Amino acid sequence: MKQLIQVLSAVLITVGMLYQFSPQPNKEQNLRDWCTNFDGDNGCKGSQTDNPSDWLNRNFQTPQKGDSLWREGYQDYHILQGYAQQKYSSDLRSCSISIYTRVNPEYQGSLVYSFDGEEQTSPNKTFSAPRSEVQIKVYLRAGGEITIAKLDLQPVDFVWNHPTVNQSSHYKNGQKGAIVELFGWKYEDIELECEMIAKAGYMGVKVFPPQESILDYEHPENGELNPWYWLYQPVSYRLNSRMGTVEELRKMINTCQIKGIESIRRCCCQSHEWQWQ
Repeated sequence: MKQLIQVLSAVLITVGMLYQFSPQPNKEQNLRDWCTNFDGDNGCKGSQTDNPSDWLNRNFQTPQKGDSLWREGYQDYHILQGYAQQKYSSDLRSCSISIYTRVNPEYQGSLVYSFDGEEQTSPNKTFSAPRSEVQIKVYLRAGGEITIAKLDLQPVDFVWNHPTVNQSSHYKNGQKGAIVELFGWKYEDIELECEMIAKAGYMGVKVFPPQESILDYEHPENGELNPWYWLYQPVSYRLNSRMGTVEELRKMINTCQIKGIESIRRCCCQSHEWQWQ
């Protein structure tokens, strides 16, 4: 037995020495070989995913008009995409709206922005209270007249059109207090519970991201149709989701705020090296 142990020890020492002095892969030179990749297309740079630069153009893979897969909600996303950003003054009585867009590099033209039917070349405009919601459209035009693509954004509303939240001072302006997570609940059902939630002593209610997200009734994932985590895979900036419409979302928020409950919405944002215009 003693001789067997000595032999095994010698073998292990030899194997260790061979490994120590054998050439080792250079992680810096072979980054793509050192992390899990999808179909061999992507790899890693340190702890960050490293995707091919042409993947940025996959933003424009939305089916276009005339395609059997096109739906009215897709608009001209294969050419033009964008969203509206709002920034308020400290007294919340003035709001600056900025439109950020992406244009498919295969198309050339000039962008024109329409605020309630008034067109301008600047993507920025400021509004003051009292003011109702604003209808915004973006056009990509060639030669100043021919419309190549149109983007119809959801109407932009303002905080001064809605009730404020009146809460006890012990919530420290929303910095301290308990919230209840009602992930997956319909907005209409949450609205019915607002009064009870307030009486129970909660500061706020938290819901899934309200953006339009993946929805597919033909291709189950792991045997499940439309799993909950698909709600974290947005397909547009429109606030229509499986929980309800933007009108139902707004009504729920207003009702909860009247009852002294804050509505906390998660937001999913894509991060790319490609800059929005």
